[in-house]
Parts: sequence; C-alpha cells; structure tokens
Amino acid sequence: MRRQLRRFAGGFIVLLSLSLIVSFSGCAGVTTPALMTQNEADALNARLGTIGVVSAGFLPKTYLKTPAKGALAGMGKGAGAGGSMMLEGAKDSTSAGAALLGVALLPVGATVGAVAGAVMADSAKDVNDRETAIRASVSELKMQEAMRDKFVGGATAVPIFKFASVEGSGPASAGAPADYRPLVEKGVKTVQEMTVEEFGLDGKGEIQPDLSMYMKLKVRLVNAADNKELFSRAF
Repeated sequence: MRRQLRRFAGGFIVLLSLSLIVSFSGCAGVTTPALMTQNEADALNARLGTIGVVSAGFLPKTYLKTPAKGALAGMGKGAGAGGSMMLEGAKDSTSAGAALLGVALLPVGATVGAVAGAVMADSAKDVNDRETAIRASVSELKMQEAMRDKFVGGATAVPIFKFASVEGSGPASAGAPADYRPLVEKGVKTVQEMTVEEFGLDGKGEIQPDLSMYMKLKVRLVNAADNKELFSRAF
C-alpha cells in the first residue's frame, strides 16, 4: 500500500500540470493533452509563482456505520483496511479528474489505518463505546492538515512547481471563503485550497470488521492577489 501511495504522489504532480494547462488554455473538453514542453512548464511556473497550500480549519462531516447499525446511504465502497482500497469520485478520464483523485488518495493509508485501530476494539466493549472511540480517532487524525502535508510532501519529491505549506489561512468554516490577499506579502502568488468536506466509514461485522471508506474532497486553485478562483474540482 505504501508503494502505491508513493506512486500516486509522484504521478499526481505531473497530472496536475496537465490539468492546469487544460484549464488555463480554455480547452476544458480536451481529455488527452500533450505533455508540457520545457517552455510551457517555465511559463506556467512564472504565472503561478509560489503556490501556498492551505487546508480547511474545520472538521469534515463524519458519517460512521459501526457494527449493529443500519446501512449508510451514499457510502462509497472500498476493500478491507488490511488490503487494497478504492476511493470513488472521479468517473471521467480527464487529466484534471485523475490529478485530483491522486490528491485524495495520498493520505488514505494513514487515515484508514488509524481509524481501523479504533474500530477493531476489544470484542467485549459495548458498540457505543467503540463508536465514541472511532469519533475521537477521526478528530485526532487532523485530516485536513494531513491532506495538506501529504500533498506538499509529494510535491517536494517531484519539484515541477514551487509549493509551500501555509498554516492557518484556509476556510474557517464550511461555506466561508478565505481571504488570501495577505499571503501576497509573504511571497505567495497562488493558493491551492484543499478541503475534506465529508468522511465516512462503514464497518461490516461485529468483531474486527472490514472497512469501507468514503471521502468528499474539494480542491481550488486561487489567485492570492484578488481571491479569484482559477480552477476548482470536487470529488
């Protein structure tokens, strides 16, 4: 699983480059853009400048189906926590879709692994006690920050663009736009805003259940000088 996530980290940066070219060129319908030339990469770097990566400052909505509870409507389906996993969302084959799916998958291993420890609690525990432990684990994961940090780590490993992690500048609550203009003085020209809006976990079986995960992610690229949105995609 770790090897798969490292491959996603590297491949995502290249795919992000392609998605930006398609978006900025106005050819949103193009599904197979050509790889960037060095001149194109240099021009895009100049346009974007330093990209500050921010995370939301609020917890995602959490939907949990613990053992002995009913089905969770709308739950994305995946494999058990100990095996491979799948995150639903990107149904098309565009470069933008593939790129943002790569973002979503980066922290999945650590997230599911940590929550799995709470779900697979002592079999003698009451179901409600396990649910309390699960919710506490989700809160302690700091999922928003983990998403940002995993992305920046992957971007640093494949330095096509200049990314920088920015603390405390993302949306403070759901639906509340952030003001990124103060970041210009810190050398940030463009902001990549990453928000985990929803997180769901489905445990099947009463003892040591397999886990299926659902995550809703929104990624925005914003011009820091005027807060103008350059690119947005939700999964």
